[in-house]
Formats: sequence, C-alpha cells, structure tokens
Amino acid sequence: MAKRKRDQTKECSLEEAVDMMIHARRYAVASAVLVTASIDNSFSSTVLQNDAIGEYDKAELPEAAMMNAFFAMELIFKALEGRRGKHLTVHSLSMLFNALPEDEKDELREAYNVSITMWDGSLDLFLERNQDSFVNSRYLHEKRRGAVFLPSHLTLSLWEAAAEVFPEVRYRLPI
Repeated sequence: MAKRKRDQTKECSLEEAVDMMIHARRYAVASAVLVTASIDNSFSSTVLQNDAIGEYDKAELPEAAMMNAFFAMELIFKALEGRRGKHLTVHSLSMLFNALPEDEKDELREAYNVSITMWDGSLDLFLERNQDSFVNSRYLHEKRRGAVFLPSHLTLSLWEAAAEVFPEVRYRLPI
C-alpha cells in the first residue's frame, strides 16, 4: 500500500503570523549578540567569564548564532505566508521562500543585495545552498566543525524588509 503524503501546510491566523515575526526578530537579535560575543573580547570576558562549566570557548558561539539566524529566516518566511491563512510546515528555506508572492520575494531580494557584500550570488542561490541549515545547525555537535557563514546581519535585514510588507508587525513591537 502506498503511503499518503501528509499535508505540508498549517492553518495560521494573522495574530499567529505576527507572533512568528516577533519571535523571528528575537532570534535574529540573539544571533547578532552571539556573533558580537564571539568577536568582542570585552563583552565575552565580562559576560562569559564565570561560565558554570568552566572557561567558555568563544569559538562555540558562532554555531549557536547560526542556528538562531537560520531559524529566524524560517519564521520570517512562514509569517509572511501565514498572514494569508496558512503556511508550509517544512524547514527548507528555499521552499518557504518560493511559496511567497513575487513582490514579497523581490523586497527580500533587495534587502539581501544591500546587506550582503561578501557573498557572490543571489538570495535564491543562498537559500538553495542553505535550505536545510536550521535543521543541520542543530546537530553540528555530530559533525566535524568547519567554516560557517553567519547570516545574522542578513537575517535582521530580511526581517526589516518583511516588516515593510507586513505592517501589522510594526504595531506590536515594544517601543
């Protein structure tokens, strides 16, 4: 007997979509803070000096930053789609992005082009190459470590662009 493919969409209210955007902003900011902590010695030594399990390895912070940044991107895309009543339940960044209307994708592409200077390629290519990065970044402890592209500033730029086409979010942000 053939397996039935389960529905990959979930009903979503406008309020839930706004909440997703608020949470996406929190994860994007957390990513930026973790990146700063991994680079800025004064911040790192002050905040992480007395880690409960001993001296904290600053080199581990980019892994947590990456997971937060990619999760924020996933929430941004799901919120944009969800404000129309439903969103995909997948983690694939490229699938989520491609489900958006073309005008919203163009806004996000523009934000990407402005915020990224070190990456040679389009937002579409970036998302395709990193489509499963949220899932994969949660299990970095099982893989060999390597160079990681940290999109925390990109994530904040995408959030700002998404908020432009999703004005309901602006009314919910704390002042």
